[in-house]
Amino acid sequence: MPCVCWCLFTRLVPTRQLTALFFFRPSNNHVCCSYVLVIISNQDAITCYEKTLELNPDYSLAFVNLCFARASICQWETREEDVQRLLGLVQNEVEKENCLPAMQPYFALVFQMSLEVVQELSRKYAEHVRHSVSLMAMRTVHQFKPKKAHERLRVGYVASNFGNHPITQAMISVFGMHDRLRFEVFCYSLGADDESRWRRDLEGRVEHLKDISDMTHFEASRLIRSDKIHILVNLDGYMKGSGNQIFATRPAPVQVSCC
Repeated sequence: MPCVCWCLFTRLVPTRQLTALFFFRPSNNHVCCSYVLVIISNQDAITCYEKTLELNPDYSLAFVNLCFARASICQWETREEDVQRLLGLVQNEVEKENCLPAMQPYFALVFQMSLEVVQELSRKYAEHVRHSVSLMAMRTVHQFKPKKAHERLRVGYVASNFGNHPITQAMISVFGMHDRLRFEVFCYSLGADDESRWRRDLEGRVEHLKDISDMTHFEASRLIRSDKIHILVNLDGYMKGSGNQIFATRPAPVQVSCC
């Protein structure tokens, strides 16, 4: 419910109130900043981000999302200047200790940053995931049993949204191509059922579609272990809403990221 509430809130409040919330409620910045881009139009989002930066010029996440929103509508007037500032911002945050950069690795590709920069960002995000998992109480060593000759290969796919989302739209035909005599396919959805036709279509293409949206990362990891998955595929990479903490707990003997 918190996500729904924030979506409605960002839709209803005037721009001035929203930017004030950015500035005066730093604990909510990341939540609001993400939903502005998703819920309202890119042009309105640009206005919100610009107002936010007037109040707080050093708010790096707002600037990153501003640049992304501008790129989404081909607003190139400040492109060169924006990219140079982004490069400086990334370099500064990558060098800081205990700092998660505002620039996601995926966004860096959008701005045609070098693969070295993308790798550094990915490393910082991986460190953040590993650190967040290390703080939890669960510390177990799991011994995986080898697959028996007569068993089907169990392949699990984890995604933030198995519904009306580009991941599902791009992958839905792939799920149905698995030979059910040789493969048993599991899809683990970090997002709740959106009741879209894409979700219903997916349910008919895979043997197991499991909603783990209400589970903690460790509960999801235990579920995947109990399903005895042989190969676990991360369809999100380092993107918003991904379940990288699940992969950090090593619930499967072979883990793959497609991003």
